[in-house]
Amino acid sequence: MLADRVAAPTHPALHEVVTDTRSATLFRSALRREDTWLLNEHVVRGGDALIPGTGFLELARAALEHHAEQRPVEFRDVVFLAPFAVGPGEERPLYVRVEREDEREFVAYAESEQ
Repeated sequence: MLADRVAAPTHPALHEVVTDTRSATLFRSALRREDTWLLNEHVVRGGDALIPGTGFLELARAALEHHAEQRPVEFRDVVFLAPFAVGPGEERPLYVRVEREDEREFVAYAESEQ
């Protein structure tokens, strides 16, 4: 039973499990470009590092594997609304939420940069 159980994530880019229930899991990561290939291999001309679209799909795959099911996974209707950018020497939190009921959705988000 998953009810309110918090277990450590198994992927290096998913740092902690914030909540873990039967219906959803929320992960929080504090990402620095110096510490993760998702950022340090994707630095743009202005010096910021961005997680590429395939990086977000990898995070979704890893989040789904936290409570693995023995069936294939298909990503459909994936939409990227804004880049996740991290400047040199900065750390930025990223949240990944996986819902296991109905359409089994995932979302990755961060606080807005102002």
